[in-house]
Amino acid sequence: MYHVLIVEDDTNIRKFIAVNLMMRGYKVLEAASAEDAIMLLEGCCPDLMLLDLGLPGMTGLEMLRQLEMVNALEFPVVVLSAWADGQTHTIQTTHPRIVNVLTKPVSYTQLLDGVRGALSFDHERAG
Repeated sequence: MYHVLIVEDDTNIRKFIAVNLMMRGYKVLEAASAEDAIMLLEGCCPDLMLLDLGLPGMTGLEMLRQLEMVNALEFPVVVLSAWADGQTHTIQTTHPRIVNVLTKPVSYTQLLDGVRGALSFDHERAG
């Protein structure tokens, strides 16, 4: 069973993702901000993080930089962002743990395909 951390400030989007993943058997942790997510990461290491870039306070990219500086980014990241369209390659090359970028609004099928693909990609990379 995979553990997924969802970092999304929009409650409706976060709940949509959480409910759909839980219905598929994933264990879900939720954070409404980068700061909340960092606190959650002190006590666990998820198999995957779904990360919004446009978070209040610390942005998603700032959070990734902070986690990379302390070598705390040991899991794949799927970016979910309304403003990432057209920047996918740049975002992925800047942060090596980003394995996919999904542009919001994301459909149920895109979400599940992105999660499955990221988890498969990480296992292939580790193996």
